[in-house]
Amino acid sequence: MAYAADARGAAAPVLSAAGAEPEAARIAQRHHEAVEAYVTRYAGRIVQWASDASLAPLVLHRVADAFFRHATPAAVASLRHVAVSIDQNSADLQPLMRPISWWEAILPLVPARVLLRSRRDPYHPWPHARRLFSSSARNAAYRATRLAARARSWLWHRLRHAR
Repeated sequence: MAYAADARGAAAPVLSAAGAEPEAARIAQRHHEAVEAYVTRYAGRIVQWASDASLAPLVLHRVADAFFRHATPAAVASLRHVAVSIDQNSADLQPLMRPISWWEAILPLVPARVLLRSRRDPYHPWPHARRLFSSSARNAAYRATRLAARARSWLWHRLRHAR
């Protein structure tokens, strides 16, 4: 996407035609197949849950939430080409899917107050998917540090509220 002056001289977005490139069509097809496989796997439950129309929003929320929490490698791979940005001009594009670094694997051990910032990564909001592309050693380190951080948090909570 880019911007250009329109007939009145105001900046307007210039969008390319969707699916104009063969690679874009292949990417869309892979994503479509992954979503279709997921829905097929849970179609029976979805239809059963959605029998009451008033529950439809809840059902869609649950299905989408389950997709992102328990995504299959094929579903994640279908989104691997996506780049994300938090800059309005997309000057800071980064791939959505990249493996977890060693620093990110041990980061849960560092208290957020020491970092003086949140641990949330605005560029990579889907840690489960990123773990599917990470090595088993990094995944093991990530799980161990998260467990240690939870144990530390529990212990500090108990010590602060002990009578």
